[in-house]
Amino acid sequence: MFPSEQIQKSLSAVACAVEGKNLSGWLMLTDQRLVFIRTGFFDHKNYAEKENFEKGLEGEGSFSIPLTDIVEVKAVSRAGPDTLEVYYRTPYGMKANSFMRMRAKWEEWAESINQARTKAKPPIPEEGLAEWIPKEKVPPIERMLPKEVPTEVERPEIRREAPRETLSVRDLRGRIEDFLRQTFGTYEVDTEDRYAIRFGTTKVVIGAHEWFENKTLVNVVAIVAIDVDVTKDLMEFLNNTNANLVFGKFFAMKDQRLVLCQHVLLGDKLDREELELAVAAVAAIADQYDEKIVDKFGGIRFIDAETKLR
Repeated sequence: MFPSEQIQKSLSAVACAVEGKNLSGWLMLTDQRLVFIRTGFFDHKNYAEKENFEKGLEGEGSFSIPLTDIVEVKAVSRAGPDTLEVYYRTPYGMKANSFMRMRAKWEEWAESINQARTKAKPPIPEEGLAEWIPKEKVPPIERMLPKEVPTEVERPEIRREAPRETLSVRDLRGRIEDFLRQTFGTYEVDTEDRYAIRFGTTKVVIGAHEWFENKTLVNVVAIVAIDVDVTKDLMEFLNNTNANLVFGKFFAMKDQRLVLCQHVLLGDKLDREELELAVAAVAAIADQYDEKIVDKFGGIRFIDAETKLR
């Protein structure tokens, strides 16, 4: 964070529309900028804390917009979740980002951003630097230019890592994205390229994975409870409950303090109806058992954790 920068508002589980994808993360307003930090679906760190804020902002898909560059902010109501639309200047022209979240009070956010803009430091002159630096410390632009302009520019070779996923996984991802758009209209994407939709009191996460010899799997997981002590009694309860479930199984992640409901599908011949039923089934099981598990073993439901971190 910049020296003396203060966070004024923060909101978790926000979807940001970037290049046709809805990235999942935290939206934060400071007295100097609007910040989006992309996160994983099972990442429950509080990014309003300074240490997490700084590390999160370094991640791929995270970005910040100086308040002095923001031109207009609007809270917009459409079919589906309401959105916050932010229009701002960049060195390459005007740009816009949309932020979405169920039950978010975007009118209040728009008002807070506009109030913060009026108090933000004035834009630095064109010859200035990227950070806010007093004008007297900025060298004249003539001193920043080279004395001679070379006729040819040597371009360094850019080495790109080969994509790790196979063609079969890439094909599966394309089908999953099409099915989710057709069935649910929109979805989010996290830092590990998993997809998610909100369903009832939970969030359902869908991942595409290589199995063996170009065979693929689709992992469909609903978040049941967060911040749970994974005890022997809890594991016994989940195992006994699993014995009576036809579709989907409970499991716990001790280090992450999570209880999840999972169903795995073969990806090679995945169709839309199969994925739709899997999503609905694990979501229904999570919705049915989340209160029982929280009441008996502690923790918090996904929907309550989302509200708590607003």
